Amino acid sequence: MTSTPEPRGPQDESLNLAQMRPVGFLGRMRQSEVELIDKVSRGAGWIDNPLCLVCGNAQREPRWPAHGIMLFRCLDCGHHYFERMPRDLTEVYEGPAYLEQSKDSYLSNLDYRLRRFARERLDLLAANKPFSSGQTLLDVGCGTGWFLRAAKERGYDVSGFEFSAALARFTADSVGCRVYHSKLDAITARFDSVTLFDVIEHVPDPVSTLRAVCGLLRPGGITLVFCPNFDSLAIRAAGAESNLVMPTRHLSYFTRTSVQRLCELAGMRLLWFRTAGIDIGDIMAWQESRGMPRDLSLWQSLSDTLQPAIDALQIGNHLRFMAAASG
Repeated sequence: MTSTPEPRGPQDESLNLAQMRPVGFLGRMRQSEVELIDKVSRGAGWIDNPLCLVCGNAQREPRWPAHGIMLFRCLDCGHHYFERMPRDLTEVYEGPAYLEQSKDSYLSNLDYRLRRFARERLDLLAANKPFSSGQTLLDVGCGTGWFLRAAKERGYDVSGFEFSAALARFTADSVGCRVYHSKLDAITARFDSVTLFDVIEHVPDPVSTLRAVCGLLRPGGITLVFCPNFDSLAIRAAGAESNLVMPTRHLSYFTRTSVQRLCELAGMRLLWFRTAGIDIGDIMAWQESRGMPRDLSLWQSLSDTLQPAIDALQIGNHLRFMAAASG
């Protein structure tokens, strides 16, 4: 695994907890999950996961239940996954409610996301693959397209892929780019960079998904992936009460070990790995949900001081990695 230099700039700005973890954040997340579990149970129902979603091993140990559904740890690759998943994921990701929720979550603080996160992600790409105008980029799970907007402004020739048909149409119209829908392996174009931000944990078969991404890369192309990190301080603290633990949406919970196995099985080479999280913000939201008074200035000070150390210890609650095709 090679060492990629860390870009400097907007990502060094303190995480704004008021923006990212507003009052009542965790309560709304939990209520949304309760409603989705009820929707799935009344609809197509659930299918069992007898095998690890990464390595396919049947040997596992129970960790703890969340919303009444047991989370397991694979004894081979260390991956975490729930005992069952929704049979029909369109019940989770389609419909007017999902579109409106996405718009509310990601467009309400668009300027902050563009300044604090989009530039950071573009700089990470450029640090490993020098940018030249016209490079092609596919953002898988592009959502409302806020990252596509920034990449387009930077000079990339952008396209998106979105699992929700309604969201794909909305983003294509609002960003002014092609947004694919249906299946990744049906795309015939090839790209210099493929990004997956908070996507791989949502898919029922992460190995097949990353393998399809590998097939979309041009020679020398790279993929940049962000997802929750199970080995994080915030998840260790909150456990099943973490906002990142969602049986209907977060089907997989990755660690560095299971990321390495994921890349190997997908025919990719892991280039770079690190964590960067909002652990203090999530612990604040968790304590608030338990009745602790919200002292935002205190938590913001703790975040400014401690989050860099948490990230340096590789226990931030989001992991990110770059990979390229093997060989």
